[in-house]
Amino acid sequence: MKIPAGDIEDNINNVFTGRLTPGKIHALWNLFSEEYGVVPCSFLSDSLRRKINKNLNTFPPASWKNCFIMIKDSAWLHNKGWFNLSWLMKPENFVKVLDGAYCRSMKTDLPTNAIGTTNSVQKMMKDWKKKK
Repeated sequence: MKIPAGDIEDNINNVFTGRLTPGKIHALWNLFSEEYGVVPCSFLSDSLRRKINKNLNTFPPASWKNCFIMIKDSAWLHNKGWFNLSWLMKPENFVKVLDGAYCRSMKTDLPTNAIGTTNSVQKMMKDWKKKK
């Protein structure tokens, strides 16, 4: 899937209209690569597609959108050689970005202890939502 060039905010909103797919996430990531210097993902392998699908089933679309907004707003993550789509697809890393752990100027009361298996991260997120 190719995302047309344009305002990054519009592209984020367009991607999160309708059903999310690994192809949409991959295309948006590569747009972020061009705009913000995150490591590009030249090929959507079966393994990465499965990881994205697993996370699409774990995290709601609003969390995905917020995560990409956090990436956009976090200059600290831009142009880092280690910050790639495979790294982000580890649930504990996805939650760290979502929590604002890489937004150096942001204070947050969101949980930042998302370490462990997918099930433990899911449980932690459910527990956090109950507290809200």
